[in-house]
Amino acid sequence: MSYQNLNDLVEEIKSGLLKLENSELSVTDVDAIQANAKELFERLTVLKYLALERLADGSKNDISSQESLDSEDAEIQPIKIKIGNPEEKVPENQTNLLDAIEESGVELEQSDAENLNQKLASASKSVADKLKAQPIPDLNTAIGINQKYLFMNDLFEGERDEFHNSIAELNKFDSFLDADNYIRNNLVSKYNWDMESASAVRFMELIERRYLS
Repeated sequence: MSYQNLNDLVEEIKSGLLKLENSELSVTDVDAIQANAKELFERLTVLKYLALERLADGSKNDISSQESLDSEDAEIQPIKIKIGNPEEKVPENQTNLLDAIEESGVELEQSDAENLNQKLASASKSVADKLKAQPIPDLNTAIGINQKYLFMNDLFEGERDEFHNSIAELNKFDSFLDADNYIRNNLVSKYNWDMESASAVRFMELIERRYLS
């Protein structure tokens, strides 16, 4: 995926959701929404961490400024840095602020990422279920260009005319039972379909939706 700014990512997600409302969302569109949402979440997490880090640095600066005001007459002395024994243990009740922020940030990121993935998986399943429940008035318009090439190559051995002729036939039947008989008597045996393959399952789902009442 090429780099996009945050506004573009938000617009892409909004565009996908609009397609969902109009029942125009495909499986590819769902994958795109999921990828954009994941990238948006990761970049917002980074921004959140940077904001927390800046807040911590600002607090330190405020403390230093206050100490300077309280000692206006004090002479500026060189800063002495004491390097402790590397083997010296830090007391358990002392924790570096940035370390605490970093640790909590990582924990939050992992927790939020798991929740987001669960929500996206649930949303994708919900969208897929909703699409399966919607009838298709015309197979020619319902099958996208990418799917046509996929079905041609995987199910029709690259025979373009045979694919289009079969779709035309499958559009005419009165019921799914008639369409299913046509597929099993004319196509499965001729092209040796594996009915458990992803392409065959997807093709049959479209045929079922064509004859939903």
